[in-house]
Amino acid sequence: MQSILKWIAAGVLGALAVQSHAQHSDVTFDVDNGQIVIELEGHMHESGKGEAPEGGVLTSGGEVLLFEADFFDFGLGPFATDDPGYASHEETDVLNPGDFIGFSGVATLQFWDGSAWTTTTADQVTVVDVFGAETVFSSAGVAAGSSGFVGVADAVGGFHSHIDYEINPDAAMGAYLIEMQLLGFDSTGSNQIYGTSESYYIAFNFGLDEAAYEASIDAFLANASAVVQRQ
Repeated sequence: MQSILKWIAAGVLGALAVQSHAQHSDVTFDVDNGQIVIELEGHMHESGKGEAPEGGVLTSGGEVLLFEADFFDFGLGPFATDDPGYASHEETDVLNPGDFIGFSGVATLQFWDGSAWTTTTADQVTVVDVFGAETVFSSAGVAAGSSGFVGVADAVGGFHSHIDYEINPDAAMGAYLIEMQLLGFDSTGSNQIYGTSESYYIAFNFGLDEAAYEASIDAFLANASAVVQRQ
């Protein structure tokens, strides 16, 4: 009951956030010399730093692969979303038909407390893969599920899939940040045949208004030199 009341109380803030963040950008990837590479081409928009890819921000040191998401998009209820999705840069011949794309979690869950990003939080963000296995991000690190698969390539080597991201219903209102990488496997799902991608980040809005959420993004990017082009 308390969780539902929290959701209703934040309804106005969430509605404002939904209006600004209803659009989303898939995590788009290609394969370059056997390496999974996250692409930002074709998702350009104007930002305060000049023209930069949607879903990522250009800095003086390179690209920070940051994707925005909103638990209050209401597609899966108030405590889950299936955005961002994942898609191949081209519709054909990116992967072998039947190849699997997987993910791995990196580092710890970060929480925006209104003034700073911190790893001090009792809350959790859970990523549910295409088979229902759960990978849990917390302040203690990442507890990987029995699998971590996003989906499988289609018959012509293209890819598009969505997985679910969930937050515990009694979580504090704020922004939550996770770090992930993409992996590629053959059709058995057991042999990794593509090099692991660079890290990318997803910042989830949980009940903040637009200004407060964007303040959290700006604060993360202000310290982006520490995470740009992480290998």
